[in-house]
Parts: sequence; structure tokens; C-alpha cells
Amino acid sequence: MIQKVDTLLKDYLENELNDSSNIVNDTLLDFSFKVPNRDWINSDGFSSSQNWINIYLFEIRENLELRREGWQRSRNGDIVKSKKNPYFVDLYYLITFYNKSRNSTIEHQYLESSLLALFDFSNLAPNHIGDKELLEQITIELFPKPYVDEQLGFQLWNSLDQDARPYISLKITVPLESKVSQRDTIVKSKEITYIEKE
Repeated sequence: MIQKVDTLLKDYLENELNDSSNIVNDTLLDFSFKVPNRDWINSDGFSSSQNWINIYLFEIRENLELRREGWQRSRNGDIVKSKKNPYFVDLYYLITFYNKSRNSTIEHQYLESSLLALFDFSNLAPNHIGDKELLEQITIELFPKPYVDEQLGFQLWNSLDQDARPYISLKITVPLESKVSQRDTIVKSKEITYIEKE
């Protein structure tokens, strides 16, 4: 499921940014899901393109508000199927933009267009994404707590050994389906009552 969300994010932003009127047409953009640290910036892969969007999954947490105990049960004749409820998790992404020439104008154009695209995700994504089932299962939130805290942002860049830069924080909540299931046959009982005649 997590890999599907990564692909969905890339496909959606790629479509929206290609259609954006804010972006200069000759500023081609490549995507990366690697840790946005100095090692990545100094790598041969980074130098192969002029502009990058980095979509880094930096934290996974259980969504306690959506936790559901117990089982889902469905009946088909004499058979009862039981399946564990989904396990809901929050995926926290850090989205950043890089121009090798350090052209802040291009970086800010991508930031603005991506921000608007993510704000309109629920309305626009069905136009680009074929996986309708996935779209129905996930929810997204821009700038979720606690990643709107200024100090936490600086701590994050320090831990990545990078200078602070603008970023978009994004939370995507997804259900992880359990493979545990059971099949049971309904137990039927027959009751016999004896009536005493007078």
C-alpha cells in the first residue's frame, strides 16, 4: 500500500505540474524518494537533472483515532467469514524542490504549484489517477501537526545535515489490510419439546 501511495503522489504531481501555468515549460522536473541529505545532493543521480522534487517518507505512525478492535464478519448461507479490521497508519512526507543552479524563482514556482495541487487533491486526483479504490481509501492533510512547528523544521534539517529550506509537509492516512481471516460454519441446534397428554 505504501508503494502505491508513493506512485500515486508522483503521478498526480507530475500531471498537475506539467499542466501548471506557473511553471516555465523548459524547466523539466525529476522525482526522487531518497533521503534529502548532502549525500544525495552530491551524488551522480542528483547531478543528472537540473530540477528535482523530493518526496521523502520520513515517519509512519498508527492513527489512533481510526483504530478499530474486533473483526469484520459477513455471512453467506451457513458460512461466516471473519476478517481483522484494517490497521490505519499516517504516512508523513516531506516535499522539497531543488534547482542545481539555486534558482529560487524556479523552486518557488514549483512550491506554489504543488501546494495548490495538493490543496485541490480530492477534486482533481480522480481526473489523473486510475486507481479509484485507492483514492477512496486514503485521506490527505497539508501541514499536519506537529510538523508546522518552526523549531521542529530546523531540527529536521539539522538531522539531515542540510541548510534549512522551504518544504511542504503532508500526511496521508491509509488502511493496511490484514491477511488474517477465518471461516466458520454456523452451528444449528434442534430442540425437541415433549408435551404430556392428560
